[in-house]
Amino acid sequence: MYTRYFARFVGIVLILLGLLGFVPGVTQPASVEAPDLTVHLGYGLLFGVFPANILLDLVRLLAGIDGVFAARGFLRARAYSRRLAALLGVLAVCGFIPGLTTFFGLMPLYDWNIVLHAALGLVAAYYGFVRGGQSIADLSHPAVM
Repeated sequence: MYTRYFARFVGIVLILLGLLGFVPGVTQPASVEAPDLTVHLGYGLLFGVFPANILLDLVRLLAGIDGVFAARGFLRARAYSRRLAALLGVLAVCGFIPGLTTFFGLMPLYDWNIVLHAALGLVAAYYGFVRGGQSIADLSHPAVM
């Protein structure tokens, strides 16, 4: 049951982060020292902290939609948690590698995005790999598969 709640909660949070990236007042302009990107559309700091652009906002939005739909059943939610852990793990590692901090100039993965992706990826890995088994509530739910 908790894995399904996790998928739903994280899905909603990622949808909100993705959508807020399109709101002009929420995203502040990137500093002059910020790495240059090929995709400049929407490039700035979400809440003045997290570097973002339209591609990263779309990734968050799609990952969030996937999470909301995956929350319909335990097996879906567990698979979503595993996919999310893998995706966020790759994004966090890319943020550390000098040539990949902007993912080939497409998305800003540096700065506080590393912390966000690593922390959320670790929690997703917990729900996807460590927290095993289903509760009685999960087994009685009609959309387990």
